[in-house]
Amino acid sequence: MLCDLAHTFPTWVAKLLERDRHLRRNFREETITDLLMASLVGLEALGIRVDFPDETKTGGDMEWVFAAPLEVNGGRYLRLILQAKRPQYVKLKRGGYWCYQHLDHGDPLGQQAQTLVAYAKGKPGGTATLPLYIFYHPTSALAPLCSAPAIEGVNLVFADKVAPVVKGGCGRPKKKVAYSPP
Repeated sequence: MLCDLAHTFPTWVAKLLERDRHLRRNFREETITDLLMASLVGLEALGIRVDFPDETKTGGDMEWVFAAPLEVNGGRYLRLILQAKRPQYVKLKRGGYWCYQHLDHGDPLGQQAQTLVAYAKGKPGGTATLPLYIFYHPTSALAPLCSAPAIEGVNLVFADKVAPVVKGGCGRPKKKVAYSPP
């Protein structure tokens, strides 16, 4: 079940987000997050627990715990805390570009990423936690950037790679989907 979800959900997300390209308002990241969480809730019997954490405290939109409690030496757990973002298309006279307008969210700017990383480092509940950014993309946001095969729909990035880029705020060039840190 989890493998099926992992294989089908990203492509489905890419196609769904592509549908809003010509609407006055895009589907929000919360739309995809809710659908993803609804899909994962049904896997609780397989040792997967998900919840919506207090975002102001954790910096995350989702918390996932993968448990193998019958493992030797008392069980194993993988805990993820995820912050979701989706890009918007910025239309120019000649073309345009995709960017994450709220990548450096927080007060001060970039604080959300700092909170996410700090929360995970604190091993909440005594469990090692991996902080991630989960980016939702329409097909057209990545197609020009990737050689085959394109990674569509859902992409994960370690939060400790995002946090220094957004700390104190970042300009439009670093918010572009095409940005690649040095």
